[in-house]
Formats: sequence, C-alpha cells, structure tokens
Amino acid sequence: MTTTAMPNFILVSPEYERLPDLLLDEVEGFAATAEYTALSGDQRRVPEAVCAALMRLLLRLRRAEQAGRLGGRERAMLADIIRAIDKLVSRPEVSVRNALGSAMFETLTAAEDRGVLQELMRRFGIRTRRILDRWAA
Repeated sequence: MTTTAMPNFILVSPEYERLPDLLLDEVEGFAATAEYTALSGDQRRVPEAVCAALMRLLLRLRRAEQAGRLGGRERAMLADIIRAIDKLVSRPEVSVRNALGSAMFETLTAAEDRGVLQELMRRFGIRTRRILDRWAA
C-alpha cells in the first residue's frame, strides 16, 4: 500500500479574495475615485481596505447629496454602491459579509454626522441593516 503525503494548505474563500474586483465591477467609476486611488497597489488586493475605501466614498457622496452638490454621475454611483452592498451581503460567503460588515461599521459609525448614517440605514436593504445592527451590538 502506498501513502501519499498531503502538503499543508489553507482554504481561502475565492469570493473573499475576489471581493475587491467584485466591488470594482459592481460600482462603475469606483476605480477612478480619490478613495480608491489613494490605496497602494498592495492595499487594492486587501478586501477590507477596498471596502473601507468604498465606505468613505459612500459618505462623501451622501454628504454632497445633502449639500445639493451631487451630479447625475455621482447620484448613479451612490445608488450603485448601495445596491452593490445589499447584493454582496446576501452572498453565502461569511468572510465576504464580515469584510463588508466591519468596513461599514467602522467607517459609518466613525462619521461625525450621525444623520448621514441614519439616512444611509434607511436606504440599505434589510440584510445590510441587520449586519450593521449586529456589528453595533
């Protein structure tokens, strides 16, 4: 009888690793924003870093909307971000939901203006709101 030695390996979620690319695909124009371009090349491969950049963009766009300075392209991007977050938190992959949840919670709860967070909470779908509530608990 022959035995085969199996090398040590770590299972990594393919969805988790692809999260930066999924966000870029879901939110048209995200790659050209100041929030994304501020990330170094290595940071652009880290799902949490890309999620945090997306949350900073979300806050900036929402504040511009409140101030009446949001153009059509930015309005579409704001809607794309909310739709992308709602779509991605519905994925079965726990690591994807955790990356989004931690970035959302840390970025959105650190916002100085609680009104921005409250308004965004009303726009998110039920699953996204549940994740934010879970992180807040």
